Amino acid sequence: MRNIAESQVIQEDVDRISINIVTQEGFSTSDYLRLKDSFDTMFGSEFELKINLVNNIPQTGSFKKRFAINKLGEDYIEKAFERE
Repeated sequence: MRNIAESQVIQEDVDRISINIVTQEGFSTSDYLRLKDSFDTMFGSEFELKINLVNNIPQTGSFKKRFAINKLGEDYIEKAFERE
C-alpha cells in the first residue's frame, strides 16, 4: 500500500488484531480508510481492528523486525488443534 514504509500485524486475541504502521510523507485519512476497508473485506466484521500510527517498528534481539506477532499463546493454539 502506498504511503506506508513499514507495518506489523499483532493478533492480540482471538477476535482482536492491531496493525502498527510507519507512514511515509503523504499518508492521509483516505489511506487509513483504504487499509481499514481492505481488512474488513478480507476478515469481515468478526475482528476488532486497531490501527496504530508509530514512528518505528522495534527490532528483536537479533536485529530483525517481526512482521507478524501472535499473542494468543502456545496453549491456546494447541487446544485449537485438539478440537479438529
